[in-house]
Amino acid sequence: MTTGIYCIENTVSSKKYVGMAQNIEARWRTHKCELRKNKHVNRHLQNAWNKYGENAFEFYVIEEATKEDLSTKEKIWIDKLGTAKHGYNLTLGGEGQYGRFLTDEQKKHLSIINTGEKNPNFGLKRSEETRRRMSEAMKGKKRGRMSKRQRDAISKGNKGKKRPWFNKAVIHVETGETYENISTAAEKTGLSISGISKVCRGERKSIHKQHFQFLEA
Repeated sequence: MTTGIYCIENTVSSKKYVGMAQNIEARWRTHKCELRKNKHVNRHLQNAWNKYGENAFEFYVIEEATKEDLSTKEKIWIDKLGTAKHGYNLTLGGEGQYGRFLTDEQKKHLSIINTGEKNPNFGLKRSEETRRRMSEAMKGKKRGRMSKRQRDAISKGNKGKKRPWFNKAVIHVETGETYENISTAAEKTGLSISGISKVCRGERKSIHKQHFQFLEA
């Protein structure tokens, strides 16, 4: 498992996308899965993939980094390679990473882009308990990660079985964290079970700008 900054490069146009991940290999698998299904959240990258084809894109690691340095490193490389102005990045980087520390300017920027009727959660009221759980989940608290042995055991035990969707193992795309099922993912992240399940089943793109997928098809 590689933690750091990676690049997706269009070898025809030389345009690039820079990203960060605690598990780059898992993140690449997610990118490819979404692009192949024409469901990638970054439509700029998706349109290029559709136009040039999968063979025109290369995936490689730019720099390994610690979890704490991911946001800073991502912003540095997006700026250095100019991928927000001349590539596929839609932002200047540093968003969506647990445990990140935002400046007042960044907080103001995120507040502006996440308010108003265009936001999918506009008008949504949450209980005090829900807000408390979401707050705790976003404080960079360490979460349990299933070992390969556990994932293999789950996979082996369920071969040939048609499991209900709520019992399937789930992966949190942004962090690479895996959870035994949607209920556990909701408990650990402070997000709703219904929201995570809809994202996993393709009924919505994300929940609070976070993406989830079933670990198995």
